[in-house]
Amino acid sequence: MTIPPDCPASVGPISRYNSPMTSVRTFFVLFLLTAVASPALAQGGDVSRAELEDGGTATVVEVVDGDTIVLDTGRQVLLVGIQAPKLPLGRHGFEKWPLADEAKAALEDLVLGRAVTLKYGGQKVGRHNRLLAHLFTLDGRWIQGTLLRNGHARVYSFADNRSLVAEMLSREAVSRQRQNGIWSHPYYVVLDLVTSADHLDR
Repeated sequence: MTIPPDCPASVGPISRYNSPMTSVRTFFVLFLLTAVASPALAQGGDVSRAELEDGGTATVVEVVDGDTIVLDTGRQVLLVGIQAPKLPLGRHGFEKWPLADEAKAALEDLVLGRAVTLKYGGQKVGRHNRLLAHLFTLDGRWIQGTLLRNGHARVYSFADNRSLVAEMLSREAVSRQRQNGIWSHPYYVVLDLVTSADHLDR
């Protein structure tokens, strides 16, 4: 399985490959965040943009996969803080992850052909020259939050870009509990401490 190349993962690749200690840490973080999150946030309500820097507005002309888009400016944007199931995208030997087509279609339904506002919460550009941004539609919908709530992506956070990560983890926790989207598929099952140890050498 290939990890997207912009930065090393802080939460790990997809859930079945997390180390035992990472699984334990993630469980407790999700538990605490779910316990303190407001009901509105857990249901996918509005999120504060106060800590984010404005990045302007543009129209989405292409959806590359479940977490990557192309704007009418020609710039490619990686939806920062999340990871959707991956498509091969021309990579030799790369196997498509389950539900990757569904994740792409979900993002298309949300943004393709529509104007979006970019917001930055840390590093703005990845090493492949993709913009690293949170996306909002003009009516205020937070795209990362919507994808996480519906189970079309999981949290994928890095030390240089942690804005809104608490809100993202809260929405992912609710989605896991309800077994939405990817969380209903065996490929993405969250392993416990004992089971995850079986995957250390894979």
